[in-house]
Amino acid sequence: MRIGMKLIGGFLIVALIAAAIGVVGIANLNKLKTADTHMYAKVAEPLGLIARFGFSVNRIRGSTLNLFIVKDAASVKDLVDSVQARRKEMDAALKAYPPTMEGAQDERQFAQLQQDYASFNSEVDNIFSLIATGKKSEAVNIAQGNFAKVLDVLNASLNQMILTNINDARSQSGVDTALADQAILAMTLVVVLALIVSLLFGFLLSRSITRPLARAVALSSAIAKGDLREEVAGTFLSRKDELGTLAHSLSEMTISLRDVVVAVTASAGSVASGSSQISTTAQGSPKERPSRPPRAKRSAPRSRR
Repeated sequence: MRIGMKLIGGFLIVALIAAAIGVVGIANLNKLKTADTHMYAKVAEPLGLIARFGFSVNRIRGSTLNLFIVKDAASVKDLVDSVQARRKEMDAALKAYPPTMEGAQDERQFAQLQQDYASFNSEVDNIFSLIATGKKSEAVNIAQGNFAKVLDVLNASLNQMILTNINDARSQSGVDTALADQAILAMTLVVVLALIVSLLFGFLLSRSITRPLARAVALSSAIAKGDLREEVAGTFLSRKDELGTLAHSLSEMTISLRDVVVAVTASAGSVASGSSQISTTAQGSPKERPSRPPRAKRSAPRSRR
C-alpha cells in the first residue's frame, strides 16, 4: 500500500473514531433528553396543574365565605362571577391532567379528586342558593358543617396527589442520575479506548514509515563513505510502497557501484601489469646491449713557433 494511502487510511480511522465518540455521545444525550422530557411531562406538569387547581379551590372558598360579609347584590354578583371563572380554570386543569398520569395509583387518586370536587361544588352552590333566597342562617350551618368537611377532604386529596408526584419525581431523579452516570462512564470508556487505539495506530503507522527511512539513510551514509558491503533487507525490498521502491533503487545502486569498483580494480590491475612489463623490458640485462667501437684518439696539435 502506498504511503499516501496509508496516511489517508489513518485519517479515516481517526475520523471514524471521532464519529463513534459522537454517536455514543448523541445516543446518551438523547437518553437524557428523553428522561428530562418524561420528568417534565409526568412529574413537573401535573404538579403545576394540581397547584393551579388548589389555588382555585382556595379562591372559591374565600369567595364563598365573603358572601356572609357583603350586603349589596352587585358584590354578590361579583363573587358569583369569580367562582365561575375559577371553576373554568379548575375544569381546564382537570382536563389536562389525565395525559400526565402513570399507573393505577394516579388513576385512583384522580377519580377520587373528581368526586371530592363534585361534592365541593355542590356545597358551594347550596350556600350561594341559600344566600340568594335570604336563608343566611342555613348557609352558615352548611359553611360550618358539610362545606368545611368537603373542603378538608378535597384538600387532602390534593395533598395526596402532590405527595405521589413528589415521590415520582424523586424516583425519576434517581433514574436520571443513574442514566447520567452511565452516560459519563460510557463516554469515558469510549474516549479512553479511542485514545489508546489512536495512539497505537499512530505508533504503528509511524514505525512502518520511519524504520525503513532510517535504514535507507544508514545505507546511503555507508555508500557515501565508500562502504558497499551493506545489503538491503529483504523485508524492505518486499514492500509495495514508495519505501520499497527506494529500497530497490538503493540495492541496484549498490550493485552497480560494486560492478564499477570491480571493473576499475580490474582495469587498474591490467594497467599495473602492463607498466611492470614495460619497465622490465626497458631495463633489460647489460650483455644484451650492442657494443660500440672505440673512438680513435686524436693526436695533440703541434705548436707553432
